[in-house]
Amino acid sequence: MKFQAGSPLKHFLVFILLSINYGFGQIKIGENPENLHSTSLLELESISRVFVINRMDNDQMRSLKPLEGAVVYNTDEKCLHYYDGSKWNNICAYVENTGLSIIDNGDGSFTVNNGNEALLTFNGADETISTLVLNSDDTFTYTNEAGERSVIDLKTSHSPILTSLIDNNNGTLTYFDELNNQTIIDLKNPQSTIASTLINNNNSTYTYTDELGNETIIDVGSMLPDVVSTLVDNGDGTYTYTDEENNETIINVENGISSQVSTLVDNRDGTYTYRDEQGNLTTFFIGNSNGRHFGESGSIFFANETTGDPSEDNENLFWDNVNKRLGIGISSPRNTLHVNGILRTNRTNSGGGTEAFPGYHFSPAFNTGLFWPQNDGIGFSVAGREIMRISNNTRVGINVQAPQATLHVGGDLIVDGTITTSRGTYKSPDKSNEIRVLDKVKEAITLSDKTLIIKSTVKQMVLPTAWIDNRGHIFIFKNLNDISIPINLNYIDNKGDNSNEFPNNSVIWLQSDGSDWQQIN
Repeated sequence: MKFQAGSPLKHFLVFILLSINYGFGQIKIGENPENLHSTSLLELESISRVFVINRMDNDQMRSLKPLEGAVVYNTDEKCLHYYDGSKWNNICAYVENTGLSIIDNGDGSFTVNNGNEALLTFNGADETISTLVLNSDDTFTYTNEAGERSVIDLKTSHSPILTSLIDNNNGTLTYFDELNNQTIIDLKNPQSTIASTLINNNNSTYTYTDELGNETIIDVGSMLPDVVSTLVDNGDGTYTYTDEENNETIINVENGISSQVSTLVDNRDGTYTYRDEQGNLTTFFIGNSNGRHFGESGSIFFANETTGDPSEDNENLFWDNVNKRLGIGISSPRNTLHVNGILRTNRTNSGGGTEAFPGYHFSPAFNTGLFWPQNDGIGFSVAGREIMRISNNTRVGINVQAPQATLHVGGDLIVDGTITTSRGTYKSPDKSNEIRVLDKVKEAITLSDKTLIIKSTVKQMVLPTAWIDNRGHIFIFKNLNDISIPINLNYIDNKGDNSNEFPNNSVIWLQSDGSDWQQIN
């Protein structure tokens, strides 16, 4: 029934009088007023309108001390509350079919009751659980107990550091953090409602703050496992737990299993032991096969020098799995080990080889190099033939495989210099004093020349330039021809003039002053 402003009060009174069953003092408002159940004191019937009771916030509701059984809609809690004669109770706090209820004590604390006795009293709002959900882009969304979200990208950050929470079945929990530090949490202590947080620092580290406010920096830059469990509230009194191997477990909070917590323990040997909510143990290996690192075929992963993330550089480090070759500094190795660069080593152990294929050779001349012809000896091979050997008795043979002296030459010996023995010194003749006859059409003069006879066949002379390195050097030219011989540059004759030819039937002495050739005769 709806009243319009200004409607006469008598219309309402008439309606009430018509609706009352005088025998039983019953009232029905709405449709079908003639149909009233015998046990009803007041009935409301409508398919287009609703009954709205008093609406109050927390302060307004708690300021009232009404009759037992009073009911209001709490606008702060978004739920009906009833008064039991001493306190207000939130109807939504009851768990269906279990007898368990969470009672607002009106002083900021709540009590878990099983219908007969109070099981647990704690401060703050109803506790929530954190969730870790796999997103479609291979990232995870972590939602903590306060509803705050963090996105974790595990494609480059893989942390094997895990926490565990153990129910001690005495009203306390034991919490092991990432560093295996142990904390006892008393569920009767108000601190148990403090939410943990996980903050992405955007530098491959995360800051984890536990329920007691302790901070831990987690560096996920070079950590391997990316296997993560999730716990999802199904909204029907159950939770779905997906473990690290993607096995699902339905947890029904009505049967008390919710107090059991799964753990994942690093055994420090490349394996992990997983204990599920039922206490079942599973041990599994985490290695490259379970990793999420993908690269080009032949890639060899190494830790990035800045972040520690797995990196690859096939141009400088490559494994040819087909031919079983390793390339360093090259992506197409042609040998078992192919190094494109300088190789430094303290010792090298190589096969001896032969004179046709020496153990140490030079590409592409595979038959030129060093080989091992005998114990404590070494041979030098050129074009597949041994040309020198150092024997184990400290003798050197050239074209001799069994040298009989400290130096044994199997052929001619030419020495341009001095030979010193215990009996004296022998010096090769000075060829710079020899006379050279010039008979080609064009003759080039070198600093090894001194006296030169010019024949009639010579038509041009080529002198080296006078400069500081040949200062003082003297040439003697004897022209036996009846014609002058041109030269490639000027010299200063004995009259002080520039000349570029040797006169016929003449002898010319030239000496370098470091910048010009001067005639000195």
